[in-house]
Amino acid sequence: MSSAVSSVVKSLTGVSGVLQYFPGVEPIRTELLEKAAEDYERFAQEKSDDLELRAESGRALIRLGDVRQLLTEFDEAKQAYGSADVLFSELARVAPENPDFQLELAHSRTRLGVLLSTVGPHDQAMLSFDAAIAVVDNLIVHFPKALDYRHERAAILVNRA
Repeated sequence: MSSAVSSVVKSLTGVSGVLQYFPGVEPIRTELLEKAAEDYERFAQEKSDDLELRAESGRALIRLGDVRQLLTEFDEAKQAYGSADVLFSELARVAPENPDFQLELAHSRTRLGVLLSTVGPHDQAMLSFDAAIAVVDNLIVHFPKALDYRHERAAILVNRA
């Protein structure tokens, strides 16, 4: 996904976030979120052999899950996060030297955990958080001086609490 297109889609979701505080504009907010979801779906379906482009597709899946969650389309959000998990698991397997893929895998699992904490089942949420923690713990072992991974672990634990 090009950065220009990504900026446009982020703008759509950003504007929709602001609109949630204004009465009477819910239909416009929903329309913007649906447009963003369509764009994320299209970007996520782009196929490539390039690992970075595949990672962009995975990030689009995570954002799609976020938007679907805002639209209260929880099954679709769960599916998007699950697809991101599969994609980043594969990327982490084929390129274990790239910690960004592992971190995105942890992000997808954390987002799924947050969703499941809201809609259930709660035990599945805890498993998702635990899987995210395991990924980040591995990063901490391999990159002990990288404080970002420790911060990420703390954020997961806060969400898990």
